[in-house]
Amino acid sequence: MTSAGTLHPFIREKIETAFQCKVFNRYGSREVGDIASECEAHAGLHVFSSGNYIEIVDDQGHPVPNGVEGNILVTNLYNYAMPLIRYSIGDRGVLSRSESCVCGRHGQILERITDRNVEMFRKRDGTLVDGLFFNHFLYYKDWVKKFQVVQKDYERVVFKIQRTNKEYQEAELEEIREKTRVVMGEECEVTFEFVDDIPPSRSGKYSYTISEIQQGIRV
Repeated sequence: MTSAGTLHPFIREKIETAFQCKVFNRYGSREVGDIASECEAHAGLHVFSSGNYIEIVDDQGHPVPNGVEGNILVTNLYNYAMPLIRYSIGDRGVLSRSESCVCGRHGQILERITDRNVEMFRKRDGTLVDGLFFNHFLYYKDWVKKFQVVQKDYERVVFKIQRTNKEYQEAELEEIREKTRVVMGEECEVTFEFVDDIPPSRSGKYSYTISEIQQGIRV
């Protein structure tokens, strides 16, 4: 059972291959504990309704329909000492249109957790770009040990890369630039920094993508 970091498909595949077992994803936080988990159907994450109630809202705090991506709000149902009501946890996700799973259980189902708010890149016109888009450029490259993609400004993206002992081709970097500009705009400045290490955040978690452009979310 995994937790804390995002379980990307390539990570699930590697864990299942290494340990020869099924992986069950779990979603939670220090503040509210366990929120949701996969069942044997692996068709979304069942919200633990006895402990937390989930809402999905837009950036103005208005509810969005099930099936639409938005910001996750959590109301904790058992912390009488420090209750958290409609707490903006900093993640984005989608609630399933159906509250019935093929496993036979019923209730709120998180269809998927899409990203952290800080991992959503923002264009000047307000368009959001999922940070996961950029990760695919560097997966499975033998010259990449670790990486982190940082949006410094609306038209500036930096790829921080910790290399292995393998060599890379300049054409590979140019391809990454071109693909980044497809979604971020032709004027976007795309640079590469080769570093000795990429440390985790203060929380101890490792982020693949970070946007330094912050916009307040009203709830």
